[in-house]
Amino acid sequence: MLTFQVQPADAKKGGLGLSLPPEHGEQASCELQIRLDDQRAQFGPGSLNGFAGNQKSPREGGAPDGGGNCAIENLIGVNRSFMVRVIVKGDGKIGASLIDAEIAGQRTMISYRPDLTVQKLIFRVEGVELVNVRIAALLL
Repeated sequence: MLTFQVQPADAKKGGLGLSLPPEHGEQASCELQIRLDDQRAQFGPGSLNGFAGNQKSPREGGAPDGGGNCAIENLIGVNRSFMVRVIVKGDGKIGASLIDAEIAGQRTMISYRPDLTVQKLIFRVEGVELVNVRIAALLL
């Protein structure tokens, strides 16, 4: 379980990306991205070099029911300091990971990532500061 507080420098500006790559390469990587300027969050393909490209929300024709890449709009509570909680549950039996993110205690997203066993974290920030970053084992 990963938790952190996001402190925007200016309201409705900036964003962050949390890339979750496997031990080697980036083929099965996943990125949780939160953009304050347009109040969107998304799961997209992770990259070692930069932010993931835009994903579609259901209104734009995206399909979050597929469990992979998707976006949500109209985030609530992100114009001031807010908390993000992320749970990554890897399962060797199915050879995949489930990633569950809660944003500002208001919105949640879940992504199913086949062939991903998360081994590291990469944070990218623009116009925000991350504080109180904590990682803890979660016994389920």
